[in-house]
Amino acid sequence: MEKEVCFIKRITLVFLCAGLGLAAAAGAVGLVGGEASLVRASAWSGGVPLVLAMLFSGAFIGGDSRRVGTYADDGESLRRRNDWSARCLLLALPSLLLCAAVYFL
Repeated sequence: MEKEVCFIKRITLVFLCAGLGLAAAAGAVGLVGGEASLVRASAWSGGVPLVLAMLFSGAFIGGDSRRVGTYADDGESLRRRNDWSARCLLLALPSLLLCAAVYFL
């Protein structure tokens, strides 16, 4: 169990670092192209993983279908979908924060 927790933390850090890398790449584009291109690049680099996170979590599925799917599904596949949703969210978060900071400030 201890080894599995360490592995999950490592995967979480990998996806967070990848998200920071995406935000840094968007920042580099913004340095070259200006503020509007920074907002656009960071919104795209954060928006695509956010949509993937919503797909993995089942946000686009109706409530009744989601309830039946959760009831009929085994716990392992539900855990895997939630893990991938969280990973995609960690990938999107730095870029979306950069986009909001630049847009509103």
